Amino acid sequence: HLSAGGKPEIASVLLQENQSLKLDPMGNWIVERTSSADFPDYLADIEEMIECWETQRSGNLEAFAEKLRQMGNSLTPLSWSEAKIEFLEDHLESLAPGKEQIEVQAVLGEFYRKLARWDKSEFHLRASLVQAEAHDYFVTWVLNSLALLLKATNRLEESEPLMRRALE
Repeated sequence: HLSAGGKPEIASVLLQENQSLKLDPMGNWIVERTSSADFPDYLADIEEMIECWETQRSGNLEAFAEKLRQMGNSLTPLSWSEAKIEFLEDHLESLAPGKEQIEVQAVLGEFYRKLARWDKSEFHLRASLVQAEAHDYFVTWVLNSLALLLKATNRLEESEPLMRRALE
């Protein structure tokens, strides 16, 4: 918030202070994500959602865009994540099996993995892998994503063969 408000120096000082504190796992996760130079581009995500909406839905796009604009005024990382998940889940249901479904399901699986929602991540990544292998499309990407999830959940014996397959 401070960085976006034109006060990156203050934000940097606060991050440095937080990194030296003993935090709970959630606090550590927040500081780790915030400390990276890779901040989310919410505008690009919203533009992507609007484009998707235009191509997949009919209806009052102006009202939808206005709702997104209003959401943007009060977005938090949690509310943004929940909105994106809901949108991707809804979009996934409208897709026929094929390349686009593989991509959306894999992105959703990765998004759940980054949020440490392991069960949902695994469900989507495994479903995406079945489709990827059937269409011979994005197999390496999905194998790697699933392997990272299994590694993160300390299932190394399951993770290693997938990593090896991805490397091959």
